[in-house]
Amino acid sequence: MLHGTYVSADDIQTFINVADFSETDRQHLQDLAPVAREFVPELTNLFYVRLLVDPVTSVYIEERIEELKPLHMDWLMDLFSGNYDEAFVARQEAIGRAHVAAHIPAYFVAASMAFLRSMMPSMIEEKSQALGRANCGEWVGSVLRLLDFCQFLIDRAYEEARMDRLVQATGMTRKLLENLVMLKAKEKKKPASDAG
Repeated sequence: MLHGTYVSADDIQTFINVADFSETDRQHLQDLAPVAREFVPELTNLFYVRLLVDPVTSVYIEERIEELKPLHMDWLMDLFSGNYDEAFVARQEAIGRAHVAAHIPAYFVAASMAFLRSMMPSMIEEKSQALGRANCGEWVGSVLRLLDFCQFLIDRAYEEARMDRLVQATGMTRKLLENLVMLKAKEKKKPASDAG
């Protein structure tokens, strides 16, 4: 069963179950690799153009575009490897840690994933038709589920960094802080008649 540094095997399995990410998705993504090779360079260029025109995001990348583009293309192509094992999970977590270390806001990652989710379906359809391939709808669903999984793993690094800062600021143990968070969550779930 898969697990990560920040994510338990149970959490990953629950995500996979609820998202309905299956062996069929893995096969779709692997089958889509030749199509992805056709659109990944264009998608990467559009992505970085989008980041450069925004005054907030451009600060993080303007001096590093040529260094970042190949890394982004490698990450995108890794999505179509068909291999989503513990090493894949570790790579997503490492991306999250790198973004945290660079002080890139979490909404930057969310907005970036939203951009990819908005662009990839039409690119998959266009390139797959040009290559005489079918199954675009199934492929798109598989890609979107995997992007969601990647974001889930990357976002955990932000959650862990916040917990680390709270431990340092309060002097409380991590376990105590986690218990306090869970206690507050349980209070919110109580019916209004019990809140009295």
